[in-house]
Amino acid sequence: MPFKLITSLSCALSVCVIGTTAFSANISERANFKVFELKHPACESQSLIDTAKEGFTTIVNDLPGRSEYNELVKTFHRQKWEKLDEDIEFFQNTFETSPLREAVAFLKVESLFDRIDSPDSEIIKEAEKHLRATVLLYPRSQLIPVIQATMGAFWLRNGLYSKSLGTFIKAKQDYPFHNLNCMFQFGISENNFLLHEFEVAKKGFSSILQKCNNPRFKVGARLRLAEMQMEKNPKESTLIIESIYDQESNIVTRFYQEALYNIGENKYQTKQFTSARFFFNEYLKHKKREPSCAVYAHRRIADISAKLKSPKSDLLSLYLETYEQFPKTDMGIFSHIQALLLDYPEKSQGEKIRRTRLIDEELTLIGDPKLRYLGSLNKALTFLESGETAAIGYLVRIGKDHSEDLKDPEIAEFVSLNILKTLKKEALEVLAVDLKKESLKNEDLFPPIEDAYSLWIKGTKFQKETKTFYTELITKRFKELMEKEKFFIGFGLLERWNKSDLWEANDPDNKTKIAIGTELSHLFLETDKTKLNEISKAVVKDSELLTRFLGSDFNPLILTAMANLGNNLAVTDELSKTKSNREIASINPMLSSEVQSFLSYKRAEAQFLTKNFEDTNETLKKVTDKKYKDQAVVLKIKSLNELKKYSEAFKFGSSQISRMNQESKVRVLASLIPTVNGSKIWSRADFLLSEAKKQKVSGLELASFLYLAGKASSEQQICKKSIKYFSEALALDSNSTQRNEAQFRLGKCYQKQKKQELAKQQWKEVIDSKDSFWAPMAKSEINLMEEP
Repeated sequence: MPFKLITSLSCALSVCVIGTTAFSANISERANFKVFELKHPACESQSLIDTAKEGFTTIVNDLPGRSEYNELVKTFHRQKWEKLDEDIEFFQNTFETSPLREAVAFLKVESLFDRIDSPDSEIIKEAEKHLRATVLLYPRSQLIPVIQATMGAFWLRNGLYSKSLGTFIKAKQDYPFHNLNCMFQFGISENNFLLHEFEVAKKGFSSILQKCNNPRFKVGARLRLAEMQMEKNPKESTLIIESIYDQESNIVTRFYQEALYNIGENKYQTKQFTSARFFFNEYLKHKKREPSCAVYAHRRIADISAKLKSPKSDLLSLYLETYEQFPKTDMGIFSHIQALLLDYPEKSQGEKIRRTRLIDEELTLIGDPKLRYLGSLNKALTFLESGETAAIGYLVRIGKDHSEDLKDPEIAEFVSLNILKTLKKEALEVLAVDLKKESLKNEDLFPPIEDAYSLWIKGTKFQKETKTFYTELITKRFKELMEKEKFFIGFGLLERWNKSDLWEANDPDNKTKIAIGTELSHLFLETDKTKLNEISKAVVKDSELLTRFLGSDFNPLILTAMANLGNNLAVTDELSKTKSNREIASINPMLSSEVQSFLSYKRAEAQFLTKNFEDTNETLKKVTDKKYKDQAVVLKIKSLNELKKYSEAFKFGSSQISRMNQESKVRVLASLIPTVNGSKIWSRADFLLSEAKKQKVSGLELASFLYLAGKASSEQQICKKSIKYFSEALALDSNSTQRNEAQFRLGKCYQKQKKQELAKQQWKEVIDSKDSFWAPMAKSEINLMEEP
């Protein structure tokens, strides 16, 4: 059920003295979530308006079809829709004169509206169609307002408040004395409330209290009037809501369960935890089929256990239960992260790695930026407390948009201190580093590590560990920049490392090359084509720097950039520096199949571009990933064509077609057209045309195959087929570069069939084209024809 709920999240950070036990305990509390108080506001949801039970009931009148009608009503209330449809059809066919046909017709309409599960459901059209037909048949029926109330309730239920409001207003105006009048007024007031037209809503609910006797609507009106005073006087409003619950608990628990939640939340905020837990449990016990705030109630029960200092095992169970009940909600996922981090410092390294991976996956699923940030910050503080180096990377990301929380002096000091502790461990105390208090920013992350390394760590036993961590951090940051297509900043980051004290002659190691090369590969793989030129310029500009970081394995990236810019001479020169037959996969098994194939394919493209066709074919053997395999087939056919190995090209291409999808098949078939032209084995042309038609090729694409088939038939002196194919090709693509040849050959075929005028017509059109090759030949043919 749609509802309006704005979750405000506040983070209260207390001031402590650095270096004392109090400071350590406070940080530990932060890492264990006690610092993060998630404030849940009032739960606001639509009141349940259900007209069916009031509008359609069993009857005792002795009318034709009475028992059948009563069974229809029972089936309707059980929501057995298929059976209901069958029984309604039977009733209408059997009791053609029964006065109950009117009620059955409206029951059908009501059932259609009741089975709609979303405002864009196809059933809506059917329901509205049946409604129009039924109203036309029974224009004075007293069941029309029942259906109008149903429609209003449906729009309300699906959050279309303005539409619902209009429906209820019209019903009230059209049927001012109907027994559903109080329901109409409640629907009007409820929609005004949800549209935040509070003054209008207040008058409507007050009118219900004065004029309506329906206890359910009177309780709803009292609750809404109390809720509208919540912002000005929350204490008094809560007391009123509690008193309504005490007096009318059955109605509240049945129709207005959100009131139970709001009482519980107010008691939680006023630290009446035991009483709050009772109301949250009551809310969950009586919640509707689609509860609006159930995840928050589950969460609050867990929070209350934390406030009451329950054992950690109980807290874990409760937070996990929140997640298991609501795994696709932000709060459910956040609770899962909280459970995973509660006892994180106590776990083995293997379990920490598993949880880290799981937490990272969960964070990406949280839609609320603030909640996602708090989850990331909780994770970072927990990891810092545990001495996890990865915490720095997390702080880089979360500090980007939420650095205001990290500017707190104690948090900043704690984070800075623990970063250095992680990097230097026991050496930190020995060297007595004096850190300045300063806010943490992404730009501040690398200089402290570089300074610490240059001043204290270089040459010590911590050098390797620090270098390893710095390299990992550079790699992570580079990945982030590549994902955001900030490649200039990313290349600048590599240059920063290259100029720092942490750079050594043999840097980077093979693992880092693979990581950086893979991210740059994905940039080429996934970036929109319109940006490839910009990326290529950046890669070529920094090619000397990138060569140090990529090595020969990823050299195809530089070749690709040069080729994208049309610099074939540079491609040739770059190729001469590397081995064309390098076995990338065997040297670097850590590379994914996709990246291996991408790099091999790009190298092969560069080799083809520079006319190294034999090398092209060798390199293409390394393309194994299905994403590039079909492209590799086309490139190999082109390469074999250039080597004039037409038979091999045709045999290879035709053998690959059966495993391909339609799009790839068409590309391969098109690449075999030059193969047939080159080999002059004309019988293969009909095969290509037949296969193209099987793939439903049409238009200009089909014309290419028809031109080839026409030429092949002409060469084989089969003029009837040649004329057919050429005529079809010209009809599809009259502007083709093959037009003049086609018309010349058509003329020859017409001449052979002794259709001199048709032949002359074709040749004259060729002459008019002024084609340097075919026009003179056409002119010669006409001259020969006209000789005596």
